[in-house]
Amino acid sequence: RSRRRAGKERSLVCLEDARGRNEAVTRTRVLGNESVAGTGAVDTAGTTGDWDFFGFELDEFQTEAAQTIEEGGSVLVTAPTGAGKTAIAEIGVRSALDCGRRAIYTTPIKALSNQKYSELCEKFGNSVGLITGDAKIRPDADILVMTTEILRNILYCELNRGSPDGKDNTRLDFSRVQVIVLDEVHYLGDEERG
Repeated sequence: RSRRRAGKERSLVCLEDARGRNEAVTRTRVLGNESVAGTGAVDTAGTTGDWDFFGFELDEFQTEAAQTIEEGGSVLVTAPTGAGKTAIAEIGVRSALDCGRRAIYTTPIKALSNQKYSELCEKFGNSVGLITGDAKIRPDADILVMTTEILRNILYCELNRGSPDGKDNTRLDFSRVQVIVLDEVHYLGDEERG
C-alpha cells in the first residue's frame, strides 16, 4: 500500500522537548516553510496509516512523522530517550515491507546493530538480515540492519565502484530500498567512530 502523492515532496522535522509521555510536551514541526507548535497526543482514527500494532495511541509528532513516511516524504526526528522515536522507525520499516520494498536500519556501533537485529527478528522473523564488520546474516533480506560505517562503505562502492578501505564490500540494489533509518545519528560526528 503506497501512500505517496505524485508530484508532492514533503519533509518533516520533529523536535521534541519531553519530560515524559504523559506530561505536557512542546513540539515544533517544520513542514516546508511552515513552523507550527503543538502539544499532547492525537487520535489516529481517520489518519492515513493503520498503526494499531503498537497497542498505544501515537503522540502528535509520531503521527505526523508516520503520515509523512507513508506519503513518501523524509523525516528527521530528534527527541529524548523514551519519547517514541523507535515507533516511527518501525512504521517506516513496515511501510517499506507493505510496498514490497526494502528497509535499511543503521546504528553507529556493532553492539547496537546486534541488539536491533535481535529486536527486529522478534517482530519480522527471517525478513531481517545483519551486516557488520564481524557478521553477515541474510544480506538479501528485506530489512537489513548494519552499522552506519557499513552503509557508508556500500554507498562509496556504489558511487565509486570500489571501497575506501580496499575490502570487498556488500553491494546493494538501492532501487528496492524505500526507507533508511539512521539510529543514534548524533554519533556521526564522533571522531572516535571514524
